[in-house]
Amino acid sequence: MAQNPTHQSVPDQVLAQGLTALAAWGTGIPLQDLTGQGEYCRLVDNLLYSYFRHCAVLRWVLKARCQRPPKPPLRDLLELGTCALLYLDNPPAPVWVDTCVRYAKRKFSKAEAGFTNAVLRNILRASP
Repeated sequence: MAQNPTHQSVPDQVLAQGLTALAAWGTGIPLQDLTGQGEYCRLVDNLLYSYFRHCAVLRWVLKARCQRPPKPPLRDLLELGTCALLYLDNPPAPVWVDTCVRYAKRKFSKAEAGFTNAVLRNILRASP
């Protein structure tokens, strides 16, 4: 049975909605209006609220792992990925790494996908 190439996994959808919400928040939309949509809205909301609750820690962790700060769209991806690794239990951390790397391959360059993989796996190895 062939898979539908446009089908996205749950983490793919949650990450995409989370990044869309972060971009909207950057334009001035209030936090309470940035809720997830669809059947995975609770997962998206959990990711976003964890992100905003721990934003300073996430930026500190990334600053310690990156020699140069990444550009804002990639930085948002790395921050949400780091948030998922450190603060969410489901799905497991390696799934989040894979999801972020696949997203980076689709939206950015192969080099940025490799960078995403290296940074997130480094964070995963260093986390308790």
